[in-house]
Amino acid sequence: MDSTSSRKLTQDVWRYIFEEIVDEAKSAHIALPLLLVCKQWKAIALPLLYRYLHFYEPPSITKCLQTLVRQGIRGAYPGNSTRSIALDDGTPWPDITAPRLERLLRYTPRLKVFNSSMLPVGTDILDILGQTCGPLLEKLDIAIGGKSTDVTLQLALLNRFTSLEHLTIELFDMAQIISMDTPALDMPSLGVLILSCFTDEPWSSLVHFLCRSSFVALDFLSLIDYSGQLLGQQPCQTVLPLLETFGHQLLTVALYLPSGEDVARLLFGPLKTVKKIYLLCTLPDDIGRFLPASLNELQLHIDFQDGPQMQDLLQCLDNLRDKKRKTHALEMVQLYSWATNVQFYWSTIGANDPAFAGNLMLRSIGLQSKGIKLLDSAGKSVTLS
Repeated sequence: MDSTSSRKLTQDVWRYIFEEIVDEAKSAHIALPLLLVCKQWKAIALPLLYRYLHFYEPPSITKCLQTLVRQGIRGAYPGNSTRSIALDDGTPWPDITAPRLERLLRYTPRLKVFNSSMLPVGTDILDILGQTCGPLLEKLDIAIGGKSTDVTLQLALLNRFTSLEHLTIELFDMAQIISMDTPALDMPSLGVLILSCFTDEPWSSLVHFLCRSSFVALDFLSLIDYSGQLLGQQPCQTVLPLLETFGHQLLTVALYLPSGEDVARLLFGPLKTVKKIYLLCTLPDDIGRFLPASLNELQLHIDFQDGPQMQDLLQCLDNLRDKKRKTHALEMVQLYSWATNVQFYWSTIGANDPAFAGNLMLRSIGLQSKGIKLLDSAGKSVTLS
């Protein structure tokens, strides 16, 4: 485009173009070069620096808030351009962060994404978030619970987010989720529900609450426990009602599973339409016999530095090979490692652990004879020549 054509475009057209560029990158940094082109572009692009706010330390929230306040005094509101606010997961966030974050939210009324998964948001933040952008929010990743918090009220406030498509809840306390008069959630657009637990308390009260809720679009469910007592170490009956309620519509499920002979039968039974299952750490016995007939892809996440888990993996692959029925749709099994520096790749496993590599190679050949590919973390398989 030449300079003459460029000058004919209105500010609204340029703004739309710049917003599309920034939204595609999901980062405001891409707008920085635009500030240097001309005064017109600088005026249009400057608010886009606030489009995706990612905070790595508490002082950055304070600085951003101060800037928005000063801009507001001058009649400018760049926070209206903000679509995403995220607090870094690797940062220890002190309690004093919460009131500052609450004030910041008053200047960002058009949010679509909010992520505070490591800082319990508290009732006040959920309240102001619901007031300012409740109907607009599409993705919400939050931590709830902790000391001196009303978990029941926090769960009730989630009903303000009527357009949510993705909800992640990190639970730090569930003792208060027992009230039968707590309004059940009604989220017609929710497709992804991820529950992570940092408490040793039972999941039964939370599961009961969610089973009363309505998620007609839900097709992805993840249950993860970081408390030290894996979700799977609790009785299967604790989480079974959740799978029985929504299992008929789920396409993807991620689970910690308990060890035991009856686990696969109990928990896989309600999954009538599932296409993908992610199993984390513990692999159930007799998995091949009770594998959902609709399943196309199975992902196994284990620690390749843990000897017992590696032996469990070999046993699991043997079971899949021996018990897979002709009616099963399973086409691939993909392996991942919890340890980021010890991922499983066919190209390197032979040098790292020759004996284990040989065992996996034999399982891969056996699975291929049943029409199943054994994939590494990069999605590659060993092909038979």
